[in-house]
Amino acid sequence: MKSLRRAALTMRPISGCDPDTANAVARAWAGLTSAHTITSRRYSVWGLLRRHVDAPFRRFLLTYQGHWDSRHLAGFAPSLAWKAPTAAVRAHAAEDPAASSILRKSPRESSSRADEFVLAIEQWCECLRLSARSVEATQEPQQLFATLDTVRGLLTALRRLRPEYGVSANGEMLADAVSRDAQHTFCELCWRESLRTKALRNASKPSASKLSSRFCRIHDPRDPKSRYRSDLRYRNGFVKELDALLGLHESSYLVGFQPPRSADEQEIRKTAYDLVHARLRPLGSSRPGQRERIAELAREGLSQAHIARRLGISRQAVSKSVQSLKQLMRARLLDAELSPHTGESLNLSGDSGATIARQVEELLSNALTPSQVARKLGRSRHSLECLLYQR
Repeated sequence: MKSLRRAALTMRPISGCDPDTANAVARAWAGLTSAHTITSRRYSVWGLLRRHVDAPFRRFLLTYQGHWDSRHLAGFAPSLAWKAPTAAVRAHAAEDPAASSILRKSPRESSSRADEFVLAIEQWCECLRLSARSVEATQEPQQLFATLDTVRGLLTALRRLRPEYGVSANGEMLADAVSRDAQHTFCELCWRESLRTKALRNASKPSASKLSSRFCRIHDPRDPKSRYRSDLRYRNGFVKELDALLGLHESSYLVGFQPPRSADEQEIRKTAYDLVHARLRPLGSSRPGQRERIAELAREGLSQAHIARRLGISRQAVSKSVQSLKQLMRARLLDAELSPHTGESLNLSGDSGATIARQVEELLSNALTPSQVARKLGRSRHSLECLLYQR
């Protein structure tokens, strides 16, 4: 039940969600017990969703007036999320450049019934995410975003309710921890996939067992050129802000970064990483830094002259901090959305990524430091790290 309670904290209805759907999700969640699992027939989570969530969610989608790509959710109902999307739905969704490779995985690749259900849930979660991102911004569709994300959050929480025992491919009864597919893991210090996960995703299974499941290539402790030692100091702050974004507690920062619309797990992790590496306050401090205090006072409507007098600093210092914050926010907006295929900024992929890579190479050849290159291009250094690390 401990994992169930933790899941509940990260599954709260998103602000702005359709009230009927939000109430239905709450009723379904209240009906869960420690005996419910995603594969149980007697204690079926899917029966709870069919009883409470299906009808209000369907009713909301049918009455929504804005434009969005409903083809991503053809045949979907929350109570049927254990059944994989049809090949046609997966193929259509996979055409989106922001689509995850999870949509291309076949259910037959799963090693147990629980793994098959989890894969189906993950594929429907990806379809829900892409549906939200397909909405026309001009329609002011906050309620649709929030409702789709609430249902996605519910399914994400429910996928943790695996049975204690599973059946392997040859019919042998095994403990779930033994029979389940290799788990997807992220680097402990950032948003990137671990070395082992990346190898498994690229079908390099023979060598994957020798690779780290805790760190990515940028933070590989075995590589003396990696950023492991410099970023290890930020680990506690990173974990704390990640929990804040997941709703486990309030963030202590006065300046907050928001994940992209309908963010996936990597994008949420990068948001936390960006914030703690923005140098808004001294490392390890829980007290707001000067730029945070300036931003807070500016939000209250104070002029730069008033802020300078309030903080006992020069007006020029206030102006410089304001400009610095604007540059930080611009860089953050450029790199917030990630490519599911590379795990890096979406506009560091494809043709635009190749252009930026050439610019990075040229600036580095002119004896600029990586930090100077990032400032010159108006980007954050850690977003460009994938290009800098290739040299």
